[in-house]
Amino acid sequence: METPTYMRYAFAAMDSAGALESNATESYYYVTPVEDGWNIRQKEEWLSNFNYDTLKIISIHEVYPGHFVHHLHNRYGVELPLVNRVATAYSFTEGWAHYTEQMMLESKYGKGQPRLLLTQLLEALVRIAAICVPYGCIRKAWIWMKPRSSSWRTLTWRNYRRVGRLCGARLIQGI
Repeated sequence: METPTYMRYAFAAMDSAGALESNATESYYYVTPVEDGWNIRQKEEWLSNFNYDTLKIISIHEVYPGHFVHHLHNRYGVELPLVNRVATAYSFTEGWAHYTEQMMLESKYGKGQPRLLLTQLLEALVRIAAICVPYGCIRKAWIWMKPRSSSWRTLTWRNYRRVGRLCGARLIQGI
């Protein structure tokens, strides 16, 4: 389904009903298409970042066995205490999705598909870079980049959340 305008900060996203929702139980997998106003070069750049292998990895992360399956367990996991159903840690939610990417590639799904492994590793590198750059700026290691606005605080907060994702994935792998 096409991503709503207000959510177009991401290429793809899973939007599931809340764990306690009883009326709206549908889930939506959004994919952001090229914008109508973009020129050919912009469209090609956007689409080149999301080739078939990247789409497979993103779908593993967002849908199966990633966020969608996790949300199903939150909704229908009757044995879970209420607090676990409604207050899942962000690091676990994202950590699970990142773990499933690697898990699927270690299964038969990834056998004989080195391009999928390379794609997953490249996506992981992007996430690591998104963490390292602001961290270097915060620690004043890179003095040429100083915070200039409230958007800097937003960027910093997002990257602290990314650190939580990666830590969550590593904790899950240790289980």
